[in-house]
Amino acid sequence: MAQAERLFGEDAKENPGDPRAQVRWLSARIDARPARGANLEEVRVVYREVARGFDGLLQRWPEERQVMAFAAYAYKRLGALEGKIGAHAEGLAQYEKALRLHEREGNRMGVSTCYVDMAWIEQERKNWEAALAAMDRALALRAELAKGRGADQNFKIALLSVMGRKAGLLEAAGRLREAEVVAGEALRGPGAELAGLGQDRRVGDLLIGLHRVRGTALAGRGDGAGARREFGEGLRLMDLLEGKGQKVDEELRAAVRRGMGL
Repeated sequence: MAQAERLFGEDAKENPGDPRAQVRWLSARIDARPARGANLEEVRVVYREVARGFDGLLQRWPEERQVMAFAAYAYKRLGALEGKIGAHAEGLAQYEKALRLHEREGNRMGVSTCYVDMAWIEQERKNWEAALAAMDRALALRAELAKGRGADQNFKIALLSVMGRKAGLLEAAGRLREAEVVAGEALRGPGAELAGLGQDRRVGDLLIGLHRVRGTALAGRGDGAGARREFGEGLRLMDLLEGKGQKVDEELRAAVRRGMGL
């Protein structure tokens, strides 16, 4: 048991009527067990126990904002783990619980993130229409948020991210022409506004991914020159990132280089 988990556990036992003490302990139990490696079933047992613990806290303190926020976090962590091991229905159920809590909080970014994650699970199930419907809900929310926050670049990055995810989803569904259109809209819209941040890995990886999608789609319909142009721009951005000491995602690098025939 990690020291933080032990200390927070002792505090929770000593202060059973303090919701903050209970939240700290339950959250520490999740944070001490990242969902990776070979022990996913063991981690799943703990995550489910924590989720049940938050179910109980929500019954005791249904309007406590800290309880709602951290319960949503726990449900999303469990949802991601369930999806990772193939328990798709359970994963969706956990994301749905988190989404409803974010709605009660008025946390629209949190709601949009739940929709993105639900789209991922539906994609894993090859339930393409449900995946696209969830992604479109996320996209609508992030477009509203980006519009309402003016010059706040974090919201533009969040919008660019979900547009890239939608383009990738359409590509996976074999709808290459639609993927090309969405990727182009992303590059001309928030991508153009963020172009000056291309040396930032968060932005750079997103822009490279969008150029890769467009290159793949153009190659698929026989536009070799257009495809090379898109892949070439992806390579240029990779060089820019590396020139600034940033590491490029290896899978993304390999996909772009394959597109260029390298």
